Amino acid sequence: MLVAQVEGLSKRYGTVQALDRVDVVIEPGCTGLVGSNGAGKSTLIKLLLGLLAPDQGRASVLDHDVAADPLAVRAQVGYLP
Repeated sequence: MLVAQVEGLSKRYGTVQALDRVDVVIEPGCTGLVGSNGAGKSTLIKLLLGLLAPDQGRASVLDHDVAADPLAVRAQVGYLP
């Protein structure tokens, strides 16, 4: 089972394009998310948890479609901002 799968995920805040058609597959194991300030790390995490709605694209976490069942995702994932 994949930890997460992201296809064509985009998110814009006004004139700022935070994510632009991101494709990512996260396999089981230790994974880090690194990047400079404003790179879209927090936006990606919030999209994966269903806390934000994407402008386009789709994501699944632990075989749960994030858009269809965000509560199932959050029941299995811990997040401390």
